[in-house]
Amino acid sequence: LRKPVPTTINHTQVALVHKPIAMIGVFMMDTPQAAFNRKILRLVFPGTEIILRFVICQPSAMTLLEADVVAIDMVENMNNGKTQRWFSYALANCPPSVEAVFKMDDDVLFCWNKLQYEISQSRKNKFAYYGRFIDHHECGKYFHCPPEHCNGQRKFVGDCFYYMQGGLYGFSMALLKEIH
Repeated sequence: LRKPVPTTINHTQVALVHKPIAMIGVFMMDTPQAAFNRKILRLVFPGTEIILRFVICQPSAMTLLEADVVAIDMVENMNNGKTQRWFSYALANCPPSVEAVFKMDDDVLFCWNKLQYEISQSRKNKFAYYGRFIDHHECGKYFHCPPEHCNGQRKFVGDCFYYMQGGLYGFSMALLKEIH
């Protein structure tokens, strides 16, 4: 993993008018469309309490010049460690004010005010997960799915768990530190 390289215009520093409370890793590939999406996202979230990082496997030299790109040195993949590497990077590079870290696909739209509200409500609960819980019924019969006997349980007991998937999910910093 590589830390962002400073450039003459650091969109992330310009955007941080408030102390950041969330860090979002936007997962994308290194394509012309993705470059356009990065520009749009930078315009949508200036002045908010979000730190955006664009997570790209093996980006081009030109893309590496963008200060908010996090390069992951691995072949682009869906289920081979990219997400885990992002959360490890975020844990090591978040400022102290960040309360939650998220993984987001580049085609996701979300309401920052709602997410901000959810973060503020979860301050009472040190270990918070933001996202959708997927049980065996919804996940299917793949090796990574929860066991069938756990359907409907909202407990992490024995071998029961919930699969985390989707375009946007995240963890409170306390939970991320605990599970890392």
